[in-house]
Amino acid sequence: MITVGTNSFGYNQERNYSGLPFRNVKFEKVHDIYKIPSYLSYKLFNKVVNRLVNRFDDFRLNKVNLYHFFNTISPIKKPWLVTFETSVPRLEPNFLNGYKWLCGPYCIRLIAISKRAFDAQCFQLERFPQFREHILSKMEILTPSQELNTTTVERRARRSELVVTFVGRAFLRKGGWEMLKAFSQISNKKHIRLNIVSGLEIEGFMDEHVTPNIINEVKRLIRNDSCITYFEKLKNAGVMELFKHSDIAILPSYAETYGYSLLEAMSCGCAVIAADISPFSEFVSDEWGWLLKVPVQYENGIARPRRTSEN
Repeated sequence: MITVGTNSFGYNQERNYSGLPFRNVKFEKVHDIYKIPSYLSYKLFNKVVNRLVNRFDDFRLNKVNLYHFFNTISPIKKPWLVTFETSVPRLEPNFLNGYKWLCGPYCIRLIAISKRAFDAQCFQLERFPQFREHILSKMEILTPSQELNTTTVERRARRSELVVTFVGRAFLRKGGWEMLKAFSQISNKKHIRLNIVSGLEIEGFMDEHVTPNIINEVKRLIRNDSCITYFEKLKNAGVMELFKHSDIAILPSYAETYGYSLLEAMSCGCAVIAADISPFSEFVSDEWGWLLKVPVQYENGIARPRRTSEN
């Protein structure tokens, strides 16, 4: 039995490695010195310090065979690998020691969850040619897995109602406002229903356009439209059940590292609607969905939808 240490059992870790049905592999949560000041910073100042969150060092005190991190890098002298969603060192593009750790003999693999992440890492490495080839030799793309969750898609064709479902924690960053405006313009909704599973707060990332008036209008539209069913939160089992009774899943997001909810929806037999940008374009095709053509802008080598007056 191989024991693999990981510093979190969050959703990203579960989807990409700790929740997979490996044989003779046991994942164990490990703790390190960076989490103490990180915890104090968050509790005392309500501030997340990225250089503390995305680094790990336990001086090999944890008794594991190797470590597998998500977005986290380490100077530890024991084998480790990292799965990443954008690039590493995470949110520290000028942290030279981080690139040295990635080049070191104890970092055995860098796994990008998408071509988008792989390309973003390559973009960062262009600035550091002394590290580029060594790190590239350790990189590969391994996308999140998804098991099939239904075999009864054909039954939906007999329904008279079209059910569309939006699932995403950050409603305003994930294109929820634009989706809601479009839905409100449908004059005859007799045979259509929209499910929304999301929080409606302003998070401060890719939602600079949002005002209190927009928030109030979102709440008003949801409250007054009988064709909309709103859930602030649902456990994953509830989300999957919702998808099994939906026809289309929509996620016109402005910023997404993968889009797990679309994978889950597809596994339940839903067609999907998303923006025509990576990573969506990597796994959504005309065969089972629609990609919305949107104007884009590039940030650190990553194409993101560009907001216009018509959005």
